[in-house]
Amino acid sequence: MLVAFLDACVLYPADYRDLLLHLAAAGAFRPLWSPDVQQEWAQNLLRKRPDLTHEQLEHTRNQMNRAFPSACVRGYDDLISEVSRLPDPDDRHVVAAAFVGGADLIVTENVKDFPETALKRFELEALELDAFLMHLVELDVRANGVPKTIVVGLERLRRGLRNPGKSQGELTAKWQRRGLRHFAEFAQAYHRQW
Repeated sequence: MLVAFLDACVLYPADYRDLLLHLAAAGAFRPLWSPDVQQEWAQNLLRKRPDLTHEQLEHTRNQMNRAFPSACVRGYDDLISEVSRLPDPDDRHVVAAAFVGGADLIVTENVKDFPETALKRFELEALELDAFLMHLVELDVRANGVPKTIVVGLERLRRGLRNPGKSQGELTAKWQRRGLRHFAEFAQAYHRQW
């Protein structure tokens, strides 16, 4: 199974986080994150959304860790200093945690911050979210002939949305607006199945 380290920027938006976690729960991939990444997305969200509380986001993080008990990577601090050639040295913890966790790749919206030359040594690559989602579709089709695991994840996501609920059309339109163009097109093409 593909193992993907999720950067803070793809966990920060609730719609991205929900989509990724539902696909992971359906068995499309195994997610990883670190305490640093969890803290980063939660702090950024608190700054942007004063209506949310620290306790609410702590609850969300705890739920994530309960749902995926092996997802939270620890023990990477000593490796951080070994990571070099990143445009932003503050991102070294992401590469270190991804490597220690055994990730195949890093999912981020900031691919430019994770150049191939810096990741090669750690046998990692970075993919933007839309490319990652389409990679999951491709793997699912290769394994099952049809994207059944992805469709199951999408169905569970849609059924779980309340306050307010969303139709498939609303979800795919939102993903399209948010830059998940290819995945939105895929989801729209398979809308009768989820």
